[in-house]
Amino acid sequence: MGEGNDAAPASRSDERFEINDLVARYVEAVALFDVALYRAVWAADAVWVVDGRGSFHGPSDITALFVRLRERQEFAVQRIVSGRVEFGA
Repeated sequence: MGEGNDAAPASRSDERFEINDLVARYVEAVALFDVALYRAVWAADAVWVVDGRGSFHGPSDITALFVRLRERQEFAVQRIVSGRVEFGA
């Protein structure tokens, strides 16, 4: 999860909630160009691999790329194709 939440979820229901909340915060951050919220959704050891641009490590590098890409757009719209969360093999 992002940097602000290190507590382990207590159940699968809690895990689903945490995943759904993370997706919602990510979408909101992109749509509103909220840089602080965007940075907060990334874990300290996150790696974002972007075709043609390379790999970006950690919230600071990932957020810097986001800012460069997003500031060129007046607005952004995202569609979540599926909110389904499955666990196990």
